[in-house]
Amino acid sequence: MEELLKNLNQNYSNIITAGATVIYMIFTWWLILETRKTRKMQEKPYIEVFLRREKSRWNMLELVIKNIWYSWAHSIKLSSDKDFNLLDNNDRYTLKNLWFFKNWISFLPVNWEIVNTFTILSTNYEEKIKWKINILCEYTDKYWDLIKDSFLLDLSSFEDTFLPQDEPIYKIEKHLKSIEKSLNKISTWFLNASLITQNKKDYIAEQKEKFEEYKKAKENL
Repeated sequence: MEELLKNLNQNYSNIITAGATVIYMIFTWWLILETRKTRKMQEKPYIEVFLRREKSRWNMLELVIKNIWYSWAHSIKLSSDKDFNLLDNNDRYTLKNLWFFKNWISFLPVNWEIVNTFTILSTNYEEKIKWKINILCEYTDKYWDLIKDSFLLDLSSFEDTFLPQDEPIYKIEKHLKSIEKSLNKISTWFLNASLITQNKKDYIAEQKEKFEEYKKAKENL
């Protein structure tokens, strides 16, 4: 009986040890998979597509494609279900005719962006402010996994914002150009101006004398 109990205890101990080993192996494998998944997530790119004002021309919008994540994006392609005439009186400058819609962007490094003129918002404002453009963006990561995302370009976010929003650096540049023009005008005036060092009476008498000399010379011809 004692021998039987000893064998049972030994078997239970072996079973517990084996079970603990299996659980440890499962946990270790799960931890490896999660570590790989986290590492892979950290190495993925993320592309954003959005509109913003041009810095130097507040009534112009530009389309921005930017990689804001941790690694390079490859084979970036944009598409849209609708087409839009972006510049008035130019039927060739449409959304689907932009080069990265017709072709693709081969790669985009981290924190890099591609910028393209989008439209002049001050023309046909009432129509353009209603535009809602769905953009589908497809690209691959370093493991050649395909990533798909969609973006809504809603121009109503620019409604009633027709105020100059130049950054200070552009304001300074404009002021410097204005100062430069003023200085050029002043310098030109000084170059063309004649310096008079006599009083008004003597100057008038001198001019009359020159006129008389010119008159006599003309009569002698």
